[in-house]
Amino acid sequence: MEHDDAFLSGYSEPEKFFQSLEYHRSLLADYIRRWQEVEGKSSESLAWPRNIPREHEIAPLEMDLRFCKRSPKYRDAVKTCEDTQFRIASYYLNQENSEYQRKGLRMIKELAERGNPDGMCYYGEYFSQVAVRIVFCTRHSSS
Repeated sequence: MEHDDAFLSGYSEPEKFFQSLEYHRSLLADYIRRWQEVEGKSSESLAWPRNIPREHEIAPLEMDLRFCKRSPKYRDAVKTCEDTQFRIASYYLNQENSEYQRKGLRMIKELAERGNPDGMCYYGEYFSQVAVRIVFCTRHSSS
């Protein structure tokens, strides 16, 4: 027996939407206050990714990644392998050396293409930062 939504809850979908909207409108001042508190914190405390390895950790992490991908249990350890690859790529993308940056970008792109959420997010973030730099440089060079 099929029940429509209004029968089960006593409210139609538009009525539930407007109730929810009114509830969140009543909390708007609190939302604004909390947002401003977060914005007021230093950008370093909000930086992502947070688990960027140090230089001395890269060689062991790359070795772990190589063995992880060759493991007969790779299908069971995909998340672990991808997390390791993400950490390595994060390190490379945060270096000044353009070769390292290209290597990190290739690794992040590979993760993004496989559907890894962190990889997709970082790949998009990387290009949005590049676009901002291009716009900023273009505006300042033409003035």
